[in-house]
Amino acid sequence: MRRLLVVVTVYFLVFGYAQVVAGVLVFPGWRPGTPELLVLLVGPNAGWLIHQARRNALTRWVLRATWLWMGLAFLLFSVVVPVHLLLLLGLPGDVAAVLLVAAYAPLAVWSIVNAHRLEVRRVALSSPKLDRPARLVQISDVHVGSRGAGFLPRIVRRVNALDPDAVFVTGDLVDLMNLPEDALDSIGALAAPAFFAIGNHERYVGSDAICARLETLGVAVLRNARAEWGTMRIVGIDDAETRDQVARVLERIGAGERDRAPFTILLYHRPDGLEDAARAGIDLMLCGHTHNGQIVPFDRIVKRYFPRIAGRYDVGATVLYVSPGTGTWGPTMRLGSSNEITVFELSPAPGGAGRES
Repeated sequence: MRRLLVVVTVYFLVFGYAQVVAGVLVFPGWRPGTPELLVLLVGPNAGWLIHQARRNALTRWVLRATWLWMGLAFLLFSVVVPVHLLLLLGLPGDVAAVLLVAAYAPLAVWSIVNAHRLEVRRVALSSPKLDRPARLVQISDVHVGSRGAGFLPRIVRRVNALDPDAVFVTGDLVDLMNLPEDALDSIGALAAPAFFAIGNHERYVGSDAICARLETLGVAVLRNARAEWGTMRIVGIDDAETRDQVARVLERIGAGERDRAPFTILLYHRPDGLEDAARAGIDLMLCGHTHNGQIVPFDRIVKRYFPRIAGRYDVGATVLYVSPGTGTWGPTMRLGSSNEITVFELSPAPGGAGRES
C-alpha cells in the first residue's frame, strides 16, 4: 500500500504538478480545465493501453511517443521544482518563465540527441591465465522494440568495425512482444562469434521464442550453462530477482573449479553476485541492466538498488564491468549517461588485473 501511494504521488507530481506549473508560467493566461487535465494525467496511460489492446507497427509508434512524453515530463519536473521554489521566494513570473525555458529546452534536446549516439569505451585487462591477446566486445540493453528498426543494424556495423574476436550480449536485447520476425536479423551479421544471456525483459516478453530465433541466427545462447571457447570458458546465467542466483547456478554447473579453470567470463544481466563470482574463481563478470540511471536525477534512485551502477569494480582477482547499456528503455532519451559499446582488450601477463582507459 505504501509503495502504491508513493507511485501515485510521483505520477501526479510529474504529469500534473510539473506540466501545469510549466504551462501557467510560460503561458500566463492559460488556466487548465477538466479536458486539459484529463489529457495531461490520462494521456500516458492511454498510449500504453492502446498498444496493449492492439500490438502492431502503428501502436508501437504510439507507445514510443508516449514513452518520450513520459521522459520529457520527468525531466520537466526536475527543472520545474527549483524554478517554482525561486518563484515562491519572490522571483518575478516572467523571469521564472525565461529561466524555465532556458534550462529545460537545451536539456530536452540534448537528451534526445544523446540517446542516438554510440560511444565506444575501451577497457584493458591482463591475466596470467591468458596465453594470447583477445579483443572482446560487450553490448547490453539494446531494447529492440523501444528502439526503432534501424538501431540494431547500426550497432552491428559499429561492432564489426572494431574487429572483435567475440561479442557478448548481456540481456535486454528485446523488450516488446509481437515484433516483426526480421527485427533481430541484423545480429546474424556479426562478424565474430556471439554469446547471449537473457535479461529481465526477455523473461517478460517470451525468452524461449527469442532465444530460439537468436540460435537460428548463429548466436550461442547460454541459459545457466557454460561453453568452452578457444582457451576461455564462457558462462551465461539467466536473469532472476533473487540475489543468490549467481551463487546457486555457478555451484550447480561447476563453472568455478578455481584451481583448474581457464580464463572464465560470466554473463549475467544485473550487477548482483560479484562476491559469489569471485569466490567461484570467475575472472571477468559482464553485466548491464542499470542504464546508469539513463536520465538524471533518476540515477540516484537506481544507485540505491544497484550500488555498482556502471563501470569497473574489482573484488580480488575478479573484475566486474557494468555496461550503462547500448540502447535505451522507454523514452529515447539519455541525460548524464551514454549508449556504450564496450571493448575489452585482453592480454597475457604474469599477474595483475590491468587498467581501464
